Amino acid sequence: MADGRARAAVPWLLGFALVANVYLRPGAAGSPRLTDAVGLLLALWLVRRLAGRGVAAPPLAALAVLAAPIAAWTVLAASSGRSATMLLGARWLLAVPWGLALAEIAATAGGRRRLAWGLWWGLVANVAVLAAQNFGLLDLTARVGLAARDSVLSDLDQFWRYPGMHGHANASAAVASLLAPVSLYLYFAAGAPLWTPVAGILLLLAAGHVTASRSPLVIALLVTLACGAFSRRPVAALRAGAALGAVVLPLLLWLGPPGGQVRWEDQGNVAVNRGERLASNRVGLALIADAPLGRGVEASADALTDALDNPSMHNAFLQLAAVFGLPTAAWVAWALLRNGAGIWGGPGSARWLTAALALQALGLFFFEEHGNNPTFIVLTAWMVAAVVPRGAGREEGA
Repeated sequence: MADGRARAAVPWLLGFALVANVYLRPGAAGSPRLTDAVGLLLALWLVRRLAGRGVAAPPLAALAVLAAPIAAWTVLAASSGRSATMLLGARWLLAVPWGLALAEIAATAGGRRRLAWGLWWGLVANVAVLAAQNFGLLDLTARVGLAARDSVLSDLDQFWRYPGMHGHANASAAVASLLAPVSLYLYFAAGAPLWTPVAGILLLLAAGHVTASRSPLVIALLVTLACGAFSRRPVAALRAGAALGAVVLPLLLWLGPPGGQVRWEDQGNVAVNRGERLASNRVGLALIADAPLGRGVEASADALTDALDNPSMHNAFLQLAAVFGLPTAAWVAWALLRNGAGIWGGPGSARWLTAALALQALGLFFFEEHGNNPTFIVLTAWMVAAVVPRGAGREEGA
């Protein structure tokens, strides 16, 4: 019985670890993350499964397509001393057993429910770290492994943008924005009470305020509307909409939008931000056209810095194409689109959790380089593993 309880806890623990991704060597530069250690354990699990009863062929094949060019780049980088490319490639390869495990867990209704609750509480922990930093505990969060030692604390109009668990305000805001799809899945598909999406959206708004990051909030709003529209539960959707309106609208009228009114209305700031992103996207496209099979982390960052004095392309698909090659980026984009289309199936579908998460990730990937964020690396591997031929993915018993 104890063994059964332990197995039942695994989905919750994996969901929590995926987003509450602590640093295993607090205060050390380049500390390994919790997802790295779990990835090693899951690699042992995968080897054992392959030697025993095996794993389902479609997710394994889909992940093999993702991993092949990354493995080639990792070996090439290791042989040429390009440590940044080698480490990023190794992190993507460690995500392969993660993706298989999460896809297997999500194949059952009970597994999905426990996994989603683990994700939800892990995301609550993310917001708690942001709140602690907002109240002056940034150094403490780094010392205990809840934040990176080299976290970027940026400012905006005399307003600090705190980095959270993921090194930068934009990265932490993106992870926290997963509260929207997870909360709505729990409410519409897993029978969670109404307070779940209300609390989730309030926490998401709090994270948006502390990070002053706009795009995750806008994407979360669109995904929320999509989940409500395709919930096939109009009464439940109306109840959730009314509850959110009754709580959120007065707060917005009283406190203003997350990050402050000026963050949303300063046209000069918006124009500069848009110009920087479009310029980095153009340079990224040029780099990909010049080297469609990739050029590694170092060469991509150097080329961007030479052109724009900024090493970021502000787009995860362009980042993956520039680093590991256009086929890798195309495969990831297709996996997110294919999973996102599952939102049409409604909350009764086995794909609804991955669909909601895929839609959120798809939107986020157009705004930042999330291809180097361990949480999104694992999430992407899960989305790739969840892509199976139509009719091949039957729901298993709970």
